[in-house]
Amino acid sequence: YPLDYKPTFLEWIEKSIYGTYLTGDYLLDGVVWTMKVEIWGSLLVFAVWRFLRVEWQRMLLCAAGYFAVTFLLDKHSSLQGLQLFPVGILIYDLSLHHPLKRLRPRNALALGGAVLLIGVMCGAWRAKDPAIPGIEVIVEHVLEPVFGNISRYQVAQVGSILVVAALAMTTQLHRPMSGRLSAYLGAISFPLYLVHQLVIVSAGCLLFAWTYERYGVEAARWVTIPVTLALALGAATLLTVLIERPSVRLSRRAGATMDRYLHRFRGAAEGPGGKIEAGTQPL
Repeated sequence: YPLDYKPTFLEWIEKSIYGTYLTGDYLLDGVVWTMKVEIWGSLLVFAVWRFLRVEWQRMLLCAAGYFAVTFLLDKHSSLQGLQLFPVGILIYDLSLHHPLKRLRPRNALALGGAVLLIGVMCGAWRAKDPAIPGIEVIVEHVLEPVFGNISRYQVAQVGSILVVAALAMTTQLHRPMSGRLSAYLGAISFPLYLVHQLVIVSAGCLLFAWTYERYGVEAARWVTIPVTLALALGAATLLTVLIERPSVRLSRRAGATMDRYLHRFRGAAEGPGGKIEAGTQPL
């Protein structure tokens, strides 16, 4: 939108609810460009777990769904990223029942470490300085035969999948990532995602410009990066306490109320001899 564009209150409501979640209109707040795919991806996860109770069927469908969605979606689609939801389910299932558990700890660590290394190299593939040795060979001879045309413009996405899979399936790698710092970052991760850009383009840019004018670019970097990071973490922590946790509690109460209503409705529909008892059958 133009810099002098001022939406009305009704436009703000419409774009925040209908536009963000259904049409992918995120221009009022660029950070929420993922909201559309997140809501539909979450519903996809619910549907898969609700209707596919047999594990091997769920895993097979999720593996096929990842590649199908990847190749069917245009890379500029507002649903880009939907393919990560079925692969997330697949990684979760594999982490519970995977063959690495049968390996000796040393061999499991070596295999998981190799997958982790390849994932990190994929994530750094676009880095120009320093160059990542050997990454072109991996992209051309490993990723392209498996992932096809996505490997060139989504190699970082493939890398993130490999990193998550390696950490989830290798106990020796998982444990160091389960400390208090990781738990804290996980707890504030979504508020941090929502607020970090606002901190960067406001306080961060202001601090960088002020420091740059007086002390030069190097000083501006050394001052701005840690201060902006601290401000973003502080704002995310505040949002977690004041907004996210109360919202989660409220949604759980709303869900429990809806569950009780649906159970009563289903019990009444089946009659006195029905098998469903309110509050005993999870939806």
